Amino acid sequence: MLIFSSLAGIYAIYKAYKRRIETRAAFWLILLIISTILWNFSYALFYLLPEGNAALIFIELRYLFVMISSWLTYLFVYRTLNHQTLSRRIILLFSLFPIINLALLLANRSTGIFIAYSGFIRVNGFRALAKTNGPGFFYHCILSYIPLTLAAANIIIRFIRLPKKQGRFLGGLFLGMIMVFALTLLSVFDLLPYPIDLSPFGSQAMMVFFYYALFNSKSMDMMFISRDIIFNNAGSVILVLDTGRLIVDYNNQASAVAKRIHITDMIGMHSDTFVEMWRKSSQSYVFEEDPSIFSIVENEMDYHYQIQISEMTGKNGYVIGSYMEIKNISPIMSLIHMLQDAAYYDSLTGLPNRNYFAKKSPEIDKPESLPLCVIVGDVNGLKTVNDTYGHVKGDVLLKLISTVLLQYTPEGGFIFRMGGDEYIGLFPHTTTEQAEDYVKCIDERLALTDDPELNSVSIALGYKIKTNPDECIEDLIKSADYEMYTTKENRRSSSR
Repeated sequence: MLIFSSLAGIYAIYKAYKRRIETRAAFWLILLIISTILWNFSYALFYLLPEGNAALIFIELRYLFVMISSWLTYLFVYRTLNHQTLSRRIILLFSLFPIINLALLLANRSTGIFIAYSGFIRVNGFRALAKTNGPGFFYHCILSYIPLTLAAANIIIRFIRLPKKQGRFLGGLFLGMIMVFALTLLSVFDLLPYPIDLSPFGSQAMMVFFYYALFNSKSMDMMFISRDIIFNNAGSVILVLDTGRLIVDYNNQASAVAKRIHITDMIGMHSDTFVEMWRKSSQSYVFEEDPSIFSIVENEMDYHYQIQISEMTGKNGYVIGSYMEIKNISPIMSLIHMLQDAAYYDSLTGLPNRNYFAKKSPEIDKPESLPLCVIVGDVNGLKTVNDTYGHVKGDVLLKLISTVLLQYTPEGGFIFRMGGDEYIGLFPHTTTEQAEDYVKCIDERLALTDDPELNSVSIALGYKIKTNPDECIEDLIKSADYEMYTTKENRRSSSR
């Protein structure tokens, strides 16, 4: 029967192995089944070998695999139901017990220090072990049944919170756990006519229930697979938080960030601390328009992230926690910047356009900017160049003038291309003398242009200085525009 149940376990391994790519729960189930099969085979060899120390060694091994199977059961249930990342320290602590047991077994093969059985007896014609003469048996029971009890408690807690459809799945897990408990208790309290421990049969029965609950319930199958695909493989960083905003779980993306910024253990860390450490790990800044968006510089590239926090409520409507999702919105921000560039910047010259002037002028036209120079420009001879040499050459002329205007623009000032051959400049803290120097530099620089097709490159400029905060910038633009046209007419008359 032990070998037959082990063969059933091997078949379950084969079925679970086929599902290993879809869900990690299959991986944990495979480990658990392997451990219980070794448990069964070691117990079967105890019955097949003649009485002696060799048989005692296999009963010792059997208890070793009992303990390993118990902890794997707990890990399977914990990982499957809670989706949480287990602390490495907890796993390390409990993994030491089987190692200690194996060391004790190998230390004295003749007596078996771990269980320390006194020998063999016969009960109703069946070979059995005599009573233990040390605390090893109770040590084994404690370390085996604690994880099984914790696993059962996890199932019960989740059973209360899940809807009925998923509750049937948990019922299958719980029934499998009860099979192990029940068959073990029948043996421990001598309620069977034969001295046979039925817990190995219970372990394989548990595997059957676990497999059926995990893969044959479509609702839960979908839940596990989708969790692995969506939660762990999500492109966003996801942090599961308790009511105090402390991290209780996180996905693979968050784990990758934690490793990159050298965080060894995120469980119990405040979510704000995690985000702040992430930001401090590289050059970063927060968007003034939306504080939930921040940008960091990694590998000389800008990455933009948006933080969203959503509450999680239980059946009774109370908030049981929340989850923080940190999305990489770099492609969206790139598109926004592209649209902003198209809306606010001239595609030909790269200068800010009329839309940006409407947005920026109220920010510049403030008392602290006085004296404020408002300068208006109009390119001379653009129509002649377009008619004579074509619009391509006209575009060359506009690019040249835009480059020169921008080159001599004082720090803090702006040059806007308003359309066609018209320009406006806003220069804070600029006096009349500085404005005159600016106009003179532009004329001298353009006069040096060596291009026979452009003839004499020039731009007519007019300016006004705002010194009174009550002055309207539109009136100043009109006055500067009138002065510019006066300059243009004078130059045209001089040319004639």
